[in-house]
Amino acid sequence: MRFVFLVILLSNTSIFAQKKAGDSIIRKEITASKTTISPKIDGILDEEVWQNVPIAKNFVQKDPENGKAESPEFRTEVKILYDNTGIYIGATMYDPEPGKISKELVERDNIGNDDFFNVAINGYNDKQQSLEFIVLPNGVQFDAKLTNSNEDKAWSAVWYSAAKINENGWTVEMKIPYSELRFPKKDVQKWGINFVRFVRRNKVKTTWNFVDNKKGSFLLYDGILNGIQNITTPVRLSFLPYFSTYVNNFDSKTSNSINGGMDVKYGITDAFTLDTTLIPDFGQTTFDNTTLNLGPFEQQFAENRAFFTEGTELFSKGNLFYSRRVGDYPSRDPNLGTNESLVGSIQKVKLLNATKISGRTNKGLGIGFFNAITKKTNVDIKNNLTDEIRTETLEPLANYNVFVLDQRFNGNSSVSLINTNVTRAGDFRDANATALLANLVDKKNKYNLYGNLKGSYAKDNSKIFGTDIAAGVGKIFGKSQYTLDFESISKDYNIDDLGYTGATNYYNFRGYYGYHLLQPNKKFNIVNWNNNLNYARRIDTDLFKVLDYQSNLSLQDKKFRFYSFGIHIYPIGENDLYEPRTFGKYLFIPASINPYYYFNSDNRKKLTFNYAVDYYMYKQTGRNRLY
Repeated sequence: MRFVFLVILLSNTSIFAQKKAGDSIIRKEITASKTTISPKIDGILDEEVWQNVPIAKNFVQKDPENGKAESPEFRTEVKILYDNTGIYIGATMYDPEPGKISKELVERDNIGNDDFFNVAINGYNDKQQSLEFIVLPNGVQFDAKLTNSNEDKAWSAVWYSAAKINENGWTVEMKIPYSELRFPKKDVQKWGINFVRFVRRNKVKTTWNFVDNKKGSFLLYDGILNGIQNITTPVRLSFLPYFSTYVNNFDSKTSNSINGGMDVKYGITDAFTLDTTLIPDFGQTTFDNTTLNLGPFEQQFAENRAFFTEGTELFSKGNLFYSRRVGDYPSRDPNLGTNESLVGSIQKVKLLNATKISGRTNKGLGIGFFNAITKKTNVDIKNNLTDEIRTETLEPLANYNVFVLDQRFNGNSSVSLINTNVTRAGDFRDANATALLANLVDKKNKYNLYGNLKGSYAKDNSKIFGTDIAAGVGKIFGKSQYTLDFESISKDYNIDDLGYTGATNYYNFRGYYGYHLLQPNKKFNIVNWNNNLNYARRIDTDLFKVLDYQSNLSLQDKKFRFYSFGIHIYPIGENDLYEPRTFGKYLFIPASINPYYYFNSDNRKKLTFNYAVDYYMYKQTGRNRLY
């Protein structure tokens, strides 16, 4: 987004200036001070280096009373230093009752029920992406990569912080090395920055630069950090070799294995990073939770392998890439004869190496490339009559590719092209999927128009082509919001080789209207009224699928008690096309009405409770039920 800045306040004695963009967004400014003496990161701001440093102050409420000045008793003050290695943040959070500061011990990257202080830095000052560095009163760190559509909590940085509670409140001291930040190669830097403070016991969130809840995302409301000059990004290169050995004993048989490999990370430029893993061993990865899947579709699991969770936000565009496919079970089942059985069990495919390159240029073009190679996987099959053992290939040597281009412009607008490809050796199945995505938002971030065109192609015994077409328009900010969407997914659309497909062979119309209280009134802090209307039919037979309407009213009163009232109506019933698990058949579910109610007590208190009531009324005798 291009801004024409008008100077509305100019003072030779003031530290701060404020600039107002053409869309009425005011941006505070603060100057960082150069230091040759590095402060000790102990959470105590008593060193001389912190004296006579400009202060970022006069925070403004984001929630619950958007736009209200911070309470003097809970004021926040922030100072910024920098040297040749990184920037230093010193923050003081005043609190009239320090003993009531919420400081439960939680694990890293988890806020829990604690107060927190957050620094959000955008080195390119482009309102597209910020890096968050959050500290809790007990010293726990939380970091994430924030975009207009996502908060990537899997992103992790190496930085230093400490927090202390004292008689005036609590303080935070941070050092963020330049190696963890992304910024242009310029002699004089100009970064976007904002600070956020949250007080748990009164649920008040304040920001240094005002964030208007009525329009736009958090990233549009950065303030400006000036004063940083003549700094360079250090070489970003790391090697992580590993060695592991396993001893397995099963059925009175013992086997062992020795593995070795390496992870390499290299900063190609200040904006692009290369990640490579060679002969990886994911044996220490967190196990998936045990689930009983009774639904008609494959269970989708979260990714726990670090290589596939860090720096992958570009690859999630269009939902064509499901990283669990890489190194999954073989694509074919064993072809067992009448008198044959498996020797051992079918193992997951071994990943030989994987590489990804991702980043974004100064002009907002995001580029992502991913490649992985998996090992040939065989299984031994025994003839139970002759004891002869033969070997069958279940997965050949395979290559996985993902390529992404994502051009951002005009603030939150973007056009993206994504391609995924799986090539397997021999006569095994090959697959390709491509998506063209457009998401257009007006300059005031009020109205949205989007369109998606996706195609899948697979070559096995035959060539199969499928499409997924979607479009929508709506008003996405303000008290009243509404959208109208359409989607059509063909019967042969299939991205399962490197993605996740789900339901196909239907077209769907969706309508939405919502009303949201943007400023608390005399009775309520929050009022959200949401309405959804959905209509779908099967494509090939034009069979009615579903028509349903859902309305929900959520309220939070001045005592922070939460109420939710809702109703879900199926006036005609539903033809469930998937539960019978047989093509051409369906299960009819009769018309129904489902009113429900939920209550949650004031969760600022140490002891809270909640309860819910659900009642299902069907147009069928004996089927009604209460939960």
